[in-house]
Amino acid sequence: MSRSGNKCAYVRCGKSARLEPGLKLYRFPKDILLSRQWILNCGNSDLADLTQDDLYKRHICGHHFLDESFTSYNKCRLKKSSFPQPFVEIDSSDIPVNIPIKTYSAASKFPLSPHQVFETKRVQSTSTTSFCESTKRIRLITPVKSTKYSTSQSNVSTPEISPNSTSFFKSVSNLPLTTALKPKQLFQKSTSDADLILKLKQTVARQIKIIALKRVTISKLKKNLIMSRIQHRQNKSVHFMNLLTFPSENSKTLVNMQISHSKSKPWSQKEKQFALSLFYKSPSAYKFLFYSKQISLPGLSSIRRWVGSSKCRAGFSPVLFKQLQIKVDSMSEEEKYCTLVFDEMKIKNFLEYSKYLDLVEGYEDLGHKGRTNKLAGQAMVMIIRGVYSSWKMPIAYFLPATSVKHKVLSELLEEAVKRLFECGLIVKALVCDQGASNVAAYKDLGITKDKPYFFVDNKKVFSMFDVPHLFKNLRNHFRKNNLLFNGEEVSFKDIKDTYDIDKNSSTS
Repeated sequence: MSRSGNKCAYVRCGKSARLEPGLKLYRFPKDILLSRQWILNCGNSDLADLTQDDLYKRHICGHHFLDESFTSYNKCRLKKSSFPQPFVEIDSSDIPVNIPIKTYSAASKFPLSPHQVFETKRVQSTSTTSFCESTKRIRLITPVKSTKYSTSQSNVSTPEISPNSTSFFKSVSNLPLTTALKPKQLFQKSTSDADLILKLKQTVARQIKIIALKRVTISKLKKNLIMSRIQHRQNKSVHFMNLLTFPSENSKTLVNMQISHSKSKPWSQKEKQFALSLFYKSPSAYKFLFYSKQISLPGLSSIRRWVGSSKCRAGFSPVLFKQLQIKVDSMSEEEKYCTLVFDEMKIKNFLEYSKYLDLVEGYEDLGHKGRTNKLAGQAMVMIIRGVYSSWKMPIAYFLPATSVKHKVLSELLEEAVKRLFECGLIVKALVCDQGASNVAAYKDLGITKDKPYFFVDNKKVFSMFDVPHLFKNLRNHFRKNNLLFNGEEVSFKDIKDTYDIDKNSSTS
C-alpha cells in the first residue's frame, strides 16, 4: 500500500520520498465515505473537487497517522478503517491580551473598589498531539465611571501598571507567532536510533539490489557486444569465402575452419563430418595435422565423444548407420568388401532402467520386430568385417528370450544386408555357426548345398559356416564314429596310437 515518488497531500506538509528517503506514502482509499473522512482530516479543501479516480492517485505520508493505524510495527500497511489525524488550525486570536482602552484624567482619584478583572490566555504545547490551556489572571485596579472626570485630550494619561503585570505583558509579546507552528511539526514523532538504523539497513538493501541489477545488465551488454563482434567477424569471413572458388565442399569446409573458427564457437555439422571422415581414414594422419602442423581441427577428446555418444537400442540404429556411411565415404574400393558375421550368446536374466534410452532394459527386444514381457536370455550381435583389410564394426544387436526364430532371423539378415548396401559397402558372405536356427534360416533364404548363396537387390551374397566350428564338429564326429576315406576305414584310435608313439619316442 505504500508508494514513493509523490508528495503528501496533507495541508502545509508537502513531504516527498525524493527529498526524504525512506518516507512512506499511503494512497487515499477507494471507499467513498472513508476517502471523504480523509479529506476532512487532512484539511486540504482542494481535494474535495477531485473525482474518485484522481483522489486515489493522491497520498498522505505516515507522519499523520497514529501507531494504532498500522497493521505492523514497521508501518508497511494501514488498517482498512484507519484515517489520518485531524488538522487543527491555530490562530493568533487564541492568545489575546486585553488592556484598558479608556483613559482618565489625572485629577481623578482611584477608588478602592470595585475592581475589574481582565483575563489573558496563553497556549502552550505540552506534546505533539494534544494541547492544554493555562490561564493567568491579572488584577488591574480601575476607577469607577464618574461624570465628574474630563475626557479632554489635553490632560489624558494612563494609569500606572504594577511591575509584575509589565513583565508578564513583555513575556506574552515575545511568544512566537502561531503561523510558525506547522501541523507536520505538531504530529511528527521523535525518531529513535533503532528506527534510524532500520531505515539505513533498508536503504542499503535497496542500493545493493539496484547494484546487482545493474551488474546483470552490464554482463548482458558485454555478452551482446562479444556476440556482435563474433557475428561481424563471421560475416566478413563468409563474404571472403563467397569470393573464392573451391574444387569440393570438403575443401571449402577445411578453409572455413582455419579462417572463422574460434574456441567459443561450436563446430558445425559439416565440420564434424569432415573431421570424423579424416579420423576414420587415418588416425595417425589426423594427429600429425593436429599436433605437428597446428591445423585447426576438433580435438581428439571431441572425436572420441562424438564417436561414443551413440546410445543405441536393440535393433538397427539409424545413428549408427549414419556414422558408418561417413566411415565408408573415406574407404577405398577394396576396403568396402566385407562379410556379415552373427552369433548368439547366453546372458543373465536382469532388469535395469536406462536413463539415456528412458526404458527398462532386460525384456525380450527384437528392435522393430517388437518387445515382449519375457525376460531376455540370449543376445545376438551382428558384426561386419573387412575382407581385404583389417577392420570390424558391430551394427546391431537383439535380445531374444531364447534363440531367434528362424523366420525372424532370415528377415533380419536380409534387412541388414540391404542397409549395408545402402551405406556403400559390398557384402560378399554371411558367416555363422551351425546352430539349429541358423541352419533353418539359411533354408528360408533358399540356400542349399548346391546353391550356397542368395540374392539381395540382384546382388549375390554367399553363406558359409565359420571354420573353427567346422573343425570342432569334425573332431566330435571323428571321436564318436569311424570314417571311410578312399575305401578304407579311418578310426580315431589310429590317431591316438600315433600320438602315444610320438610321445614315448626319445627322438621326437
